[in-house]
Amino acid sequence: MFKLTVFLTLSIFLFVGAGEMMGNPPPEATLSALQQLQAQFPNVQPYVQGQRVTRLYGKPFGYGTCPEDTAERFRSNHAELFGVQPGELIPGSPLRGGRAVQPLMYDCETGEYKFMLFYYSQHKDQVPVYASELRLLVLNKPGYPLVQAASTLRDLGKFSVTGTTWAQRFDPAEKAHTGMSTFSKLEAVIWAGTAGLPADPVSAVTFIGEKGRPDLGPYEKWRFVCDARTGEILHRESLIIFEDVTGNVSGMVTEGPKSEQCADEVVTALPYAYVNITGGNSTYADENGNFTIANDGVTEVTVESPLRGLYFRVYNQAGSDELLTTSVTPPAAADFLHNSPNNSEHVRAQVNGYANANEVRDFALCYNPNYPVIHSQTNFTIRVNRTDSYCPGNAWYDGSSLNFCASGTSAVGDHPNTSFASVGHHEYGHHLIQCSGSGQGQYGEGMADSVAMLIADDPGLGYGFFWDQCNTPLRNADNTYQYPCTGDIHDCGQLLSGSIWSTRNELAVTYPEDYLDIISNLTINSILLHSGEEITPQITIDFLTLDDTDGDIYNGTPHAVEICAGFGDHNMDCPEITFDPIGFEYPDGRPEMATPGVATTFRVHVIAVSGTPVSGTGQLHYCLDQGSWVTQGMTETAPNEYEAVLPAAYCGSGFEWYVSAEAVAHGIVTHPRSAPASVFFVPVATGTVVMMDDNFDGDQGWVVHAGADIGNWERADPELAQYFDWSTYTYVTTQPEDDHSASGTRCFVTKGQAGSSAGDYDLDGGPTHLTSPTFELAGSDATISYWRWYHISTEFDDALVVSVSNDDGASWVTAETVSNCQEWTYVEWDVSDFVTPTDQVKVRFTADDSPNNSLVEALIDDFKVIALECNEYVEFVGCLTGPEGGLVDPACAKFDHEPDNDVDLADFAAFQAGV
Repeated sequence: MFKLTVFLTLSIFLFVGAGEMMGNPPPEATLSALQQLQAQFPNVQPYVQGQRVTRLYGKPFGYGTCPEDTAERFRSNHAELFGVQPGELIPGSPLRGGRAVQPLMYDCETGEYKFMLFYYSQHKDQVPVYASELRLLVLNKPGYPLVQAASTLRDLGKFSVTGTTWAQRFDPAEKAHTGMSTFSKLEAVIWAGTAGLPADPVSAVTFIGEKGRPDLGPYEKWRFVCDARTGEILHRESLIIFEDVTGNVSGMVTEGPKSEQCADEVVTALPYAYVNITGGNSTYADENGNFTIANDGVTEVTVESPLRGLYFRVYNQAGSDELLTTSVTPPAAADFLHNSPNNSEHVRAQVNGYANANEVRDFALCYNPNYPVIHSQTNFTIRVNRTDSYCPGNAWYDGSSLNFCASGTSAVGDHPNTSFASVGHHEYGHHLIQCSGSGQGQYGEGMADSVAMLIADDPGLGYGFFWDQCNTPLRNADNTYQYPCTGDIHDCGQLLSGSIWSTRNELAVTYPEDYLDIISNLTINSILLHSGEEITPQITIDFLTLDDTDGDIYNGTPHAVEICAGFGDHNMDCPEITFDPIGFEYPDGRPEMATPGVATTFRVHVIAVSGTPVSGTGQLHYCLDQGSWVTQGMTETAPNEYEAVLPAAYCGSGFEWYVSAEAVAHGIVTHPRSAPASVFFVPVATGTVVMMDDNFDGDQGWVVHAGADIGNWERADPELAQYFDWSTYTYVTTQPEDDHSASGTRCFVTKGQAGSSAGDYDLDGGPTHLTSPTFELAGSDATISYWRWYHISTEFDDALVVSVSNDDGASWVTAETVSNCQEWTYVEWDVSDFVTPTDQVKVRFTADDSPNNSLVEALIDDFKVIALECNEYVEFVGCLTGPEGGLVDPACAKFDHEPDNDVDLADFAAFQAGV
C-alpha cells in the first residue's frame, strides 16, 4: 500500500487523543473498537466529546445488501464503540413516536430518496435510557454505504435495573413536589444525564406535569425526570415555547449624497442596531434591521431602541441621545422608525450619522471582508450636532471618531448640518486609510473623496455644503487635474478621484452591468497597497496588479485598457511595459489535481489583448515527473476556444505544463509568459488528507526553544496589550485580546501576559523558536497554512521568520519573512515550493529582538497541514470504470493482476490481497 495511505490510518486514530476531547481519554474498550473500525475503513473520522465518540463521518464505513442490512451490520459489529452492547439497541426512537427509519433528500424527478436514516434507542433490562439513541445515515444506492453515525448513547457500565422502584408506589399526591396539578402517566426510564452533561445512571420515571389552563393562562407544562427511589427531580424541561420578540429598526434618512435641505428623507433600514427588552435580554439587528430577542416567558414586554449598534455609537452633542420605546405582547412585532416626525435637525443628524457610517463600512467589507481593524471593530464613535472646535460648516476625522457640525453661519456663509451621506462617507474613508497603514495628505483626501463618489456613483462631493448650493459640489471628480499636483491637499486630492472617475467612465462603456463593482473592488483594495501621502503613478501600477489574474501584467489584465486610459487622462500613465498581444483564460480554472489513471481535460480560451490570435494554433506542452517535454495540439471547439488533455498517470506523479498560441504579426505567445522557464504544475492524486489541524487549545507536539530573555513562545490565551500613539491620537494594539480561532481561546504567542504597559512582557532578546512535529511527506506534497499576527513598533531589522526543513531540522529554508506590522493574516504555501518533501519535514517560527531595541509581539494560530493522498481503492475504481474500459493507459497496468490486458472485477480479489 502507498505509504501515505498507511500514515492516514494512524493519523485518524490519533485524532481521538486530540481534537474535541477534554479531560481523560475514552475508555480502552472504545479505543479498541474504534481501532478495529479504522483498520477496516481507514478514512472514517471520529468526533469526540468528553470521553465519548459522538459522531463518525468522512468516507463510508459500512456496506450491505440493502439500507436496513447496512444499519444492522454496523449495530451488530460496532455498538461497543459507543460503550453499549448490540442487544441494548432497539429499532425505533421514542423521541420520534417510535419511528425506526426516516427517508431524507427526496428527488422530485426520480421519486427516490437520497438517504435512509435509521433510529435505534438504548435499553437496559428492557427499560429505555432517557434521550439516548443512535442514528445511522445510509446512502440509498447499490452497496448502500454507511456515511454517518450520530450517538447520544450512554455507557452504563455495570448498572442494572433491580428491586422495587418508587414508580410502583407513586401517586398524584406524591407528584405535588413538582408544583404541578395534573400529570401524565409514568414511564420507567434510566437517567444517565443529557448529551452534554452525563451523570451516573439511576432508575427513574418520567412524566409530564401541567399547571393552569392553556386557554386562560398563566399556564405551565413541563416534562420531569425523577429518581425512582427518592422522588428527587433529576431533570425538567419546559414544553411551552414562549414567543420571542421580533421587529425591525429603521429611520427616516436623507436620500442620496446631498445635504438635508437638498433631498427628502426616506425610510431606510438601520443595520446591526441594538435593541433590548427592559430588564431582560438584548440583541443586534441583521443587515436589514430585523431582529429577534429571546423572551424568557414574559407576556407583555417593553422594548428599547437607542440609536446605536454593534459597530457604531452615535452621541448627540446638542442634547439627549435618540431613544425609542414600545410595549408589545408577542407575537406582535416591536417595530421602530427613528426620526419619524422628521422635524428636528438634531434627530435627523443622529439617524443620518448612524446609517451613513454603516453604509460605508459595509461597502468596504463587501470588497475585502478582512479589511484591517474595521472588520472586527465595534462601538466606533460618531459625534453629531457639534458647535465647538472647527464648527460650523465642517466635519472631521480625529483618528478615533467621526465628527459633524450642527447648522450655522461662518465667515464664508450659511451651512447645513454636515451629517449627510457624502460627507460621512468621506470621513469614514479617512478611517479606512488610517487602518491600512497609509498616510493621509493629498492621497487621503483624494481616496476619501473616491470612496464617497463610488458609493453614490456620482462625481460630486458635498452637494449643499453651503446652504444655497444643492447642485454645486464642494469638490468634483469629473475633472482634468494632471500629475503632478502641488497645491492644497484637498484640491490635489481631485487628481486621484479624477483618475478613478475617468476609469469608471471607461469601464461603464465596456462593462455596463458590472463597471461599478469592478472599479470599487480595485479602489478599496488599492488602499491596502499604498503608503505615504503622495498621489503618483505608482497607484496606477497598484490598480493593474490587483486587476491581474495570473501574476503577469505583461500579458495584459482583464481591464488594463480601461485602467490605462482612465489614469492616463490625468498623466498617471501605465508603466512602460509591452503587453502581450494575446492572453489566455481558463473558464473552468486551471486543473488543481489530476485523478490517477484518468485523462485530465480542461478548457483554454485565447483572447485578443493588443493583437489578434490565429485560430487553430493552440498547443499544450507538458512533461511528467521532470521527463521529456511533449507538445500536442489542443482540440479547437470554437474559434480560439480549446480543450487541452493531460494523459492518465500514476498516483504520486505530477505534470508541468504550459500552453501557447500564435498571434498575427507577433508569432508564438506562451502562458506563462516565460515558459518553459516558469510553468504550471498539477499533482496526480486521489484527494487530500488533513495531517494536522491545530488551534493550539491542546498539545499536539510543538517544541519551544526559549532563547529570549522574556517573551518566549508559549501556548496561552493572549491578553490585550496597547499603547497610545500621540502622533495619531489613537491606541495601537500590539497584542490582541483573543486568539484567531472561532472555537477555543489559546494560540502560540511570545508571552501572552499584557502587564501595565505594552512593553512589559513583549519579546526581548532571542531568538525564540517554535518548531512543529515531524510530517511524513515522502512521495507527496503538502500545503501549509496558518494565521499570524506580528507587531513591531520601530524601524529596526527584527522580523518573524517562517522556515521549513526536510531533514528533521538539521537545515532550514526560509518560507517567508514578516518585518512590518500585520494583524491576523492568513498565509498558505506548498512545501515543494521550498524543499523536496521527505518523511522528515518540519516547520519553524522564529521571533527575535536582539539587540533589544524594538517592541515586538508575535502570535500563531490555526496551523494546518493538508497533504496529497493516494488511495488505491479510488485509483482501482478509476481504472475499472474509465470511459474506454480496460487498459487504455499504462497508468492502470499495475491493477491487471491476472494479467489479461484488462482491469475488471476478476482482478479485484488479487487487488485486495495485494493491498
